[in-house]
Amino acid sequence: MFSQNGSRLRTPKIQGYGTPLQFGVTLLNAATMGTPYALSTTDMESTVIEITGVLPANTVIQIPAATDTTTRSLYLFRNLTTGAFTVTVQVGGGGANVVVTQNRSVYIMGTMTDAYAVTSQV
Repeated sequence: MFSQNGSRLRTPKIQGYGTPLQFGVTLLNAATMGTPYALSTTDMESTVIEITGVLPANTVIQIPAATDTTTRSLYLFRNLTTGAFTVTVQVGGGGANVVVTQNRSVYIMGTMTDAYAVTSQV
């Protein structure tokens, strides 16, 4: 599935425990998404989240909290933005967070309260 401004190509659904329903890419335009930006249900269907455009300010992207202590969410965040600001990924309204460096990608796992980088940024 590829998503950009509401348009999508769909692939077969992959069902997994604590994972998005489909493999795909969601593109977020930094200039229009606002901060904090809570991932929508549609955004969360993809396993790759790409942030593009010029950052107008420091930006926070919120991933949903896990529903219990045994579930996790896992996303690949790609920061393809420009500008002198940062992109931070966090769960809900707080806890541990991850700053995604410009022109880098990192897998981020969400728990009930925190976001963790599970790989180094490449």
